[in-house]
Amino acid sequence: MKVIYLDENATATPSRVASEMASEWLRGPAANASSVHSRGRRARGAIEESRRHIAASLGVSSRHLTFTSGATEALHTLIGGVLSSGDHVLVSAVEHPAVWGALEGVGAEVEVIPVDAEGRVNPTHFGERCRESTKLAIMMAAQNEIGTIYPVRAIASQLGQVPLLVDAVQAYGKVKINLEETGATFAVISGHKIGAPQGAGVIWARGGAPFQPLLRGGAQERGRRAGTENVAAIVGLGVAAKHLESRLAKMKALRPLREELRGMIKQFGAQRAWALGAFTAVSSESDLTPSWLVHGQLPNTLAVLTPQQPGDLLLQRLDLAGFCLSSGSACSSGALEPSPVVRALGRSEDESSKLLRVSMGVETDPSDIEQLIAHLDELI
Repeated sequence: MKVIYLDENATATPSRVASEMASEWLRGPAANASSVHSRGRRARGAIEESRRHIAASLGVSSRHLTFTSGATEALHTLIGGVLSSGDHVLVSAVEHPAVWGALEGVGAEVEVIPVDAEGRVNPTHFGERCRESTKLAIMMAAQNEIGTIYPVRAIASQLGQVPLLVDAVQAYGKVKINLEETGATFAVISGHKIGAPQGAGVIWARGGAPFQPLLRGGAQERGRRAGTENVAAIVGLGVAAKHLESRLAKMKALRPLREELRGMIKQFGAQRAWALGAFTAVSSESDLTPSWLVHGQLPNTLAVLTPQQPGDLLLQRLDLAGFCLSSGSACSSGALEPSPVVRALGRSEDESSKLLRVSMGVETDPSDIEQLIAHLDELI
């Protein structure tokens, strides 16, 4: 039975060229990038080459990038490295679980910025709720469960001197990003979301903006992140970033598939299923080149509520039919809890347990979606 993988927002299908280059470093001679001998210098050179490729793909200076083990570590580093106990922080209601986990350990005063029933945020709410004690605002670039692209540039313009932290994990590799144009002060990305190996993430700090390191010890990453670098994963991320334009071109082809699926979901009728998101404002341009001033939708993502079908049972039945999907964030789906993101949209706890997320990738074929539609028609 063919397995149809439609859980790309959890982990993207590995890039062949990125995997091959990472494997070469795993099989190659031992080398620590902090060593001064020839092997160490070679590893250091590979890391810096990757840093340059990633910087070019983000429209930023390589000097302002810091490697981490992934986006969760990056978010914990920035949130813990910017905030202190008692500081006021503005956070959208639809952030990734890693953000909420990091905030728990800081002791800051958290004020949540709500979203509407379609997942949209009002940028003016950020400006209206700023105080003298506000030290940080957090807004993701694109929502991992419902696929909404957020107007982070409009939000940044409302914040004045308050720094904005943007979780760009789901946007990177799906839409074009120039971080300098978003107005963000900090941003994070993760390698395995664009086909690189798991185990590498990146912090971007505008102009080298200061933050206290989470991991202290050695002088790696200019003293901003101690610990021996994961050369293989970083090299893989650099290779994937080098080929990002090719990936974005393939993302363009996914929008019609998403719309085909959304159209069929509408035909099912609201008694059986409906798609979440503000699709009335979506255009083909905003799907791939956001202005960061208005909302949009990721070209590969569709979140579906199935009111008559428990999400976990539907996932199991689809899994038995050969489909790999999820019911929300991969970091929390194992908890069998209702989706906090769907709850933030004003849905009931019962409805929030009936989410089905379809996230397509560069290898998704039109026939895959046709088969999914046929099975959904039967199952729901």
